[in-house]
Amino acid sequence: MTIEKEYLDNLVSIMANIIRYERRIGLVNLFWLAFSKDFSNILSDYFSKRGIKNNIRYLMHPMISGLFHSVMNIAYQKVSQIEERMVQFNLGVNFNDNLILSIINDQLSLTEIEIRRINLHDILSENNKRYSIPFKTFNEIYIILNKRIKKGLEEKERPLLQLIKGHLKGIPENRLMEDTSIIKMIFNRHVLEYLLLDYEDTGRKLFSNPAVINTAKAFENWSLLFNSFKDIIQGLQRTEIIKMIQKKIILYPIESTKTKEDMLFSEGRLYRFTGTTTVTNNARKVTILFADLRGFTKASERGYSEKEITYQLYTVFDPITEIVSRLGGRIDKFTGDGVMIIYGVPTPKETDSQNAVRTAILIQKRLMDLRKQDKTHYQMGISIHTGRAYIANFMIDEKKKDTTIIGRNVNIAGRLSAAKASMPVEKEGYEFDEMLNSLAFSLTDSREIENFKEYVYKKFPKKKMVGGVAVDENGSIYNTGIAVSKDVVEDMKRSISFEDTGSYSGTTLSYYDNVIGHKVVFEYVGDAIFKGVDKSMPIYSVIYQ
Repeated sequence: MTIEKEYLDNLVSIMANIIRYERRIGLVNLFWLAFSKDFSNILSDYFSKRGIKNNIRYLMHPMISGLFHSVMNIAYQKVSQIEERMVQFNLGVNFNDNLILSIINDQLSLTEIEIRRINLHDILSENNKRYSIPFKTFNEIYIILNKRIKKGLEEKERPLLQLIKGHLKGIPENRLMEDTSIIKMIFNRHVLEYLLLDYEDTGRKLFSNPAVINTAKAFENWSLLFNSFKDIIQGLQRTEIIKMIQKKIILYPIESTKTKEDMLFSEGRLYRFTGTTTVTNNARKVTILFADLRGFTKASERGYSEKEITYQLYTVFDPITEIVSRLGGRIDKFTGDGVMIIYGVPTPKETDSQNAVRTAILIQKRLMDLRKQDKTHYQMGISIHTGRAYIANFMIDEKKKDTTIIGRNVNIAGRLSAAKASMPVEKEGYEFDEMLNSLAFSLTDSREIENFKEYVYKKFPKKKMVGGVAVDENGSIYNTGIAVSKDVVEDMKRSISFEDTGSYSGTTLSYYDNVIGHKVVFEYVGDAIFKGVDKSMPIYSVIYQ
C-alpha cells in the first residue's frame, strides 16, 4: 500500500466515522477546521526549511484539493452503504457545506497559518494554478481602486457614501480615510462592484494601464480578469473568517498528559477524531435546575378554567426565560407546573453551577415580587444538582432536532426536585442540644469535642426549615426555597473562595456575588435519601441576603 493510499484510507475512515455520529451538532465542520489548522502548520514547518522553495506549496494545491474532495465523496458513499439515507438524515437537509468547500478550494486556509502572514507576492505567482491573476496586475488594480475611493470620499460622492453606510456600518465617519478603512471598502462586495462598473473613472484608468491590459489580453476577456481579481478578494475574506474561528480551536498532541486529557474529555471540551473510535464526546459535566410550583395541582382542581390556569403559568414562567438566557442557561423543557433548565450545554463553562444558583435566586426574587403585587399566590421549590450526563440529540424530522440530557444525574436532580412543601412539625432542638453538650462535657480535648459535635449534628441533624428547605429523619426533602446538592457546592469551590461561617466545618458557607448583588449563604440541612440511589446525599439550603 502506497503512503498516499494509506493516508486517503485513514481520512475516509475518520470522515465516515464523523458522519455516522454527526447528528447535526457540527462535527464535520469542526473536523475540517481542526484538520486544516493542523495541515497548514505542517506545510509551514516544511516550507520554512532551508533550501525549500516556498512557492512550491501553491503548485501542490490542485492535487491536495482533489484528494480531499475524493475523501468527502468516498466517505459519503461508505456511510450510505450502511444506511441509504444516513448522510442526509444525520447532517440534515439544511446542512451547508460552504465552509468545507472554502477550506478545500480556496487554498489559503490549507497553505497559510495566519491571515496577517499571507504574502500575495508569493501566492500570486506563475506557479499558482488556483489564482491565475499575476501579483503586479492585482496590485495595479488595487492601487487604482484605492485612489478612486479616496477621491469619492473627498468629493462626498453620495452613492459611494450610501453604500459604505449601508454595508460597512462598523467604520466611524471620522476614520473613513484611514488605510484600514479603505481596505475594508475594497474588500466589500457591494463597494467593489460599484467601483468596477464606474467606466468613466475607474474603467478609464484600468483600460489604460499597461500591466492590466496585458493580463486582460492573456485572459482574452476583461470580465474574466475582474472575476479573477474578485476571486482572490473573496478567498482572502473567507480565509480571514476561517482563521478567526480556528483561533478558538486548540490542538492537543497525542503525547499530552493523560490527566489533562481526561479532564478536558470529562468537561465535554475534547473531541478525538480517529477512524476507529467514537468521535463524539457527548458525556460531560452539566448542572441541572428544576423549578416547581408548590400547590398548583390542588389549585387547578378548584374550578379554574384551562385559560385561567394557562395564564397563571405564563405570569410565573415568562420572566424566567429572560433570567435563564441572561445567565447562559438553556430551558430544556416545561413540565406543566415546572421547568427543567440546564447549564453546560452546548458549551460547558466554569461558572455553570454558580450561574444556576444565581438563576434560582433571581427566580425566587421575581416570584416574591409577583406575590407582593398580588399577581400570584404560588411558592416555588427549586433544586440544583451537578454531575455528568449524556447529551442526546433526538431527530424530530429532517430539518429539526431536539437536544436534551439523560443519565443517572438527571434522575437524581429530578428526585431532588420532587420534594414536599413543608415539614409536618418543625422540631425545636433545645433538648437535643442539652443532651449533646452533656455528652461532650465528658471529653477533655477541645478538638475532640468539636469533632464529636460535628459528627453528631451531621448524623442526627436538627430537623427545621432553613430558607424553606429541610430534610427529615427519613431523608425526605421539604422545599419551598432553593435546595442544592453537595456536588454543586464542591463544583463552585473550584472558582469561588467561600467563607466558612458555620459552628461546624462545612455546615454554613458564604460568599458575595457581584453579578446579582447579594451575599449568598449555603447552609447544610441534612442528608437526603433517594430510592434507587446507593448512598445518601448532603443537601444545602441557599439563602440570599
